[in-house]
Amino acid sequence: MAFKQMEKISQFLQAAEAYGVITTDIFQTVDLWEGKDMAAVQRTLMALGSVALTKDDGLYRGNRDWFHR
Repeated sequence: MAFKQMEKISQFLQAAEAYGVITTDIFQTVDLWEGKDMAAVQRTLMALGSVALTKDDGLYRGNRDWFHR
Protein backbone atom coordinates (compact mmCIF):
# COMPACT_ATOMS: atom_id res chain seq x y z
CA MET A 1 0.00 0.00 0.00
CA ALA A 2 2.78 2.45 0.87
CA PHE A 3 4.47 1.87 -2.48
CA LYS A 4 1.23 2.61 -4.35
CA GLN A 5 0.72 5.84 -2.43
CA MET A 6 4.28 6.97 -3.12
CA GLU A 7 3.76 6.10 -6.78
CA LYS A 8 0.66 8.32 -6.87
CA ILE A 9 2.66 11.23 -5.43
CA SER A 10 5.33 10.65 -8.07
CA GLN A 11 2.69 10.65 -10.82
CA PHE A 12 1.33 13.96 -9.52
CA LEU A 13 4.83 15.46 -9.61
CA GLN A 14 5.37 14.26 -13.18
CA ALA A 15 2.03 15.73 -14.23
CA ALA A 16 2.85 19.05 -12.54
CA GLU A 17 6.15 19.22 -14.41
CA ALA A 18 4.45 18.33 -17.70
CA TYR A 19 1.89 21.08 -17.04
CA GLY A 20 4.67 23.64 -16.72
CA VAL A 21 5.84 23.81 -13.11
CA ILE A 22 9.60 24.46 -13.03
CA THR A 23 11.62 21.48 -11.84
CA THR A 24 13.23 23.48 -9.03
CA ASP A 25 9.74 24.28 -7.68
CA ILE A 26 8.77 20.61 -7.37
CA PHE A 27 9.13 18.81 -4.03
CA GLN A 28 10.57 15.34 -3.60
CA THR A 29 8.17 12.45 -2.95
CA VAL A 30 9.71 11.84 0.47
CA ASP A 31 8.99 15.46 1.47
CA LEU A 32 5.26 14.71 1.48
CA TRP A 33 5.34 11.00 2.32
CA GLU A 34 7.42 11.42 5.47
CA GLY A 35 6.29 14.98 6.19
CA LYS A 36 9.91 16.15 6.08
CA ASP A 37 9.49 19.42 4.18
CA MET A 38 5.88 20.49 4.01
CA ALA A 39 6.98 24.01 3.04
CA ALA A 40 8.37 22.52 -0.20
CA VAL A 41 5.03 20.81 -0.80
CA GLN A 42 3.25 24.13 -0.29
CA ARG A 43 5.66 25.89 -2.68
CA THR A 44 4.89 23.28 -5.34
CA LEU A 45 1.16 23.77 -4.95
CA MET A 46 1.55 27.55 -5.13
CA ALA A 47 3.71 27.20 -8.25
CA LEU A 48 1.10 24.92 -9.82
CA GLY A 49 -1.62 27.46 -9.09
CA SER A 50 0.46 30.24 -10.61
CA VAL A 51 1.07 28.21 -13.77
CA ALA A 52 -2.65 27.43 -14.02
CA LEU A 53 -3.46 31.15 -13.84
CA THR A 54 -0.97 32.13 -16.51
CA LYS A 55 -2.13 29.38 -18.87
CA ASP A 56 -5.74 30.55 -18.56
CA ASP A 57 -6.93 27.23 -20.01
CA GLY A 58 -10.03 27.04 -17.83
CA LEU A 59 -8.68 24.31 -15.54
CA TYR A 60 -8.41 26.67 -12.54
CA ARG A 61 -11.72 28.03 -11.30
CA GLY A 62 -10.76 29.29 -7.84
CA ASN A 63 -9.88 32.63 -6.36
CA ARG A 64 -7.35 34.29 -8.67
CA ASP A 65 -5.93 36.41 -5.84
CA TRP A 66 -4.37 33.35 -4.15
CA PHE A 67 -1.52 32.99 -6.64
CA HIS A 68 1.13 35.19 -8.22
CA ARG A 69 1.04 35.63 -11.95
